[in-house]
Order: sequence, then structure tokens, then C-alpha cells
Amino acid sequence: MSAQLPRSDGSANGTFAGDAVNATWDASNNVTLGQLGGSLPASLEGVLVGPVSLAGAFAFQPGLLFQSATISGSSGGRPVQAVATNEGGRGSVAVKVAGSFAGTAFSVVGSLASDLSQGIVRGTVGSDSVEVLAKAEQSMVKVTGTYRGPAALFALIAGSLLFFL
Repeated sequence: MSAQLPRSDGSANGTFAGDAVNATWDASNNVTLGQLGGSLPASLEGVLVGPVSLAGAFAFQPGLLFQSATISGSSGGRPVQAVATNEGGRGSVAVKVAGSFAGTAFSVVGSLASDLSQGIVRGTVGSDSVEVLAKAEQSMVKVTGTYRGPAALFALIAGSLLFFL
């Protein structure tokens, strides 16, 4: 799979876990934040291990620090609903995301090292514990861990970590 990250808009094409990926995203840039009353809209459309259409509204604290988000849409024709909140943490940025992804309940917390050299997502997907670690090593980012659940949700978790590293 190839993608240009980080970007406010762009696309990803290729394969992920043996399935086709052809997705585009669009997130308003930070300059727009003041014009929108403190909320940035974002969307993801295309094929991400099946058809996906997601939209979110992201709220920020002063200094453009993430506060919360609501995400809704569908994956494979099934509903997706999630709420994300800032969990904060010394020396890191942490976000809790909980909801339902195409019929599977999930609750995860993702955090990034302050130097953006690594990130981790831990929590539950369905009744299974998950842990996904992304770590920058030389000129690549290595993703490892334990995950069982919808492949499209894993692609979003891994993609979110890769976006920031």
C-alpha cells in the first residue's frame, strides 16, 4: 500500500492483508478551525478491506490540542459509530476511542511518545484484547502486536499510528 502522510487530503492505494485498498480522505486544515467555531470536519471514502464511508467532527482545545471527536458512517454496509476523547498523559498524547465498528464493539486507547518515534494502541475489540505497536526504525515504521477483529478496523488503527510517526 502507498500513501502520502501526514496530509489533510490524499489517497491510499494497493493491498492490505491481501485485500484491495482504494481510499481518499479529506480533513479541513487547522487554519479553518477558527472559521468553523472550533470543530474540524473530516471524511474517509473508498475501499478499505471492503467499502467504507466515515465522517467525523473533531473538537480542539486552545493551542489546537485534540479534545474530542464523533465518528459515524459504515463499513461493508454496516454501521460505524465511535466517540474519541483526549486521555492526556505526561510525555505522550493519548486518545480513547470507543464504539461499534460494523457490529463489533471496541474500546481502545492510543498513545504517542512525545518525540513521535513510536505509538501504541491497547484495548478490546469484541471480547479480545488487542495491542498494536508502531515504531520508527531507520527509514521505516514497523507495526507489530496482537489483533483479532474486523480487518478494516485494524487498517484504521494501524493507519492512525502511521499517520503520526
